Amino acid sequence: MAILNVNGTDIPDPSKLEVTVSEILSKGSARNAAGEMLRDRIAEKVKLTCSWNWLSNSDCAQLLTAIDPVYFSMTYPDPMAGSNLTKTMYAGDRKAPVYWVQNGVPGWRGVAMDFIEK
Repeated sequence: MAILNVNGTDIPDPSKLEVTVSEILSKGSARNAAGEMLRDRIAEKVKLTCSWNWLSNSDCAQLLTAIDPVYFSMTYPDPMAGSNLTKTMYAGDRKAPVYWVQNGVPGWRGVAMDFIEK
């Protein structure tokens, strides 16, 4: 089983996967006159930062096609839950540098992108 799954389809395993949890705070969150932080947490959102050392042309196409919809369902290993979770995500900017071309077919190295919870 792959480490990441998009809309029920396994995608190539990333060489690097980093999970970041971001807090979304209300505009009223600030420090008071005593210097204490008063936080009004609206939500927490997950961002997965992924990169692939190298991908074949077909694996790169499979990955980029799977994440092409505006939003998609993604299953990933969540360190806080200690298990896989499925969330609605979208893809940030995608970077796909060509590493080599053999017989007119490119190989890709350093493909990278973020997956951000909706």
